[in-house]
Amino acid sequence: MIEVTRLDDSKVHVNEELIQSLQASPDTIITFTTREKIIVKEEVEEICKKIFEYQRLVRSGIGYSSQDQNRLSLAYDKNDHERMFA
Repeated sequence: MIEVTRLDDSKVHVNEELIQSLQASPDTIITFTTREKIIVKEEVEEICKKIFEYQRLVRSGIGYSSQDQNRLSLAYDKNDHERMFA
């Protein structure tokens, strides 16, 4: 799960596997496979980076907590983003 910030500054953890699409308009709208939507403050690129980092951690077998998201700074490459969302 990744942490995002609603417009009222509350934090929420969302299951990145259920994200169907991200749309910037100007705030970011996350649409889930359940057709539910939430509006968050993070930009699309930042959410994509969080998804990529989380998936990398899961696949590497490293334990993960919401605090790790703030501490870890993994290499992020736009080409990885493009391959992931192509």
